[in-house]
Amino acid sequence: RITVQDFDENFLFEFASSQGNQPGDKIFKNPSDLEFDSEDKLYVTDEILNAVLVYDSEGNYHRQWGDSGIEEGQLSGPSGIAIDSKDDLFIVDQYNHRIQKFTKEGRFLYGWGKYGDQEGEFNLPWGICADQNDDIYVADWRNDRIQKFSNEGKFLDSFVIGNGLFIRPSDVVVNSIGTIYVSDWGNERVVVLNSSGEFILS
Repeated sequence: RITVQDFDENFLFEFASSQGNQPGDKIFKNPSDLEFDSEDKLYVTDEILNAVLVYDSEGNYHRQWGDSGIEEGQLSGPSGIAIDSKDDLFIVDQYNHRIQKFTKEGRFLYGWGKYGDQEGEFNLPWGICADQNDDIYVADWRNDRIQKFSNEGKFLDSFVIGNGLFIRPSDVVVNSIGTIYVSDWGNERVVVLNSSGEFILS
């Protein structure tokens, strides 16, 4: 389920769904990330359903899309989700070790990445975000790094701290001035980097 609270953490309402396991049953199996588009539609990735579920901000179900597999446009363990300024969706296709871009209706646009540890390759990627320029940052979980890409998937940069001091980074966000915040899961801390990827504090 998803719980909705106000700024003072007072409970407002929650939503999940009726029991079932068929498309349209609206049940969460293992929701992992969520993001709003410019129209306040809420998109939720579910690792078990291999689907993206769409709700309005009041928790009313609209639709879902996604298909399990390894082909282009198919998903295996979708985790992180990011939405750019054009309302296109970037999905971390975790077990396929890649990023895939879709329209908000679920039409596949393109993707990039494969298993490995070289530039543009991934090993169980997890979190993702888009910055003010629509560049894409990915928490490359098992490779212990953050990778930065253009909106079209061109590799731009890779950020680590010292000699491999990220341990399983799970998520990343970038604020309006380009400061990078990393959830350094294995070290149980948040790491702050400047826009060039240089360490500021943790």
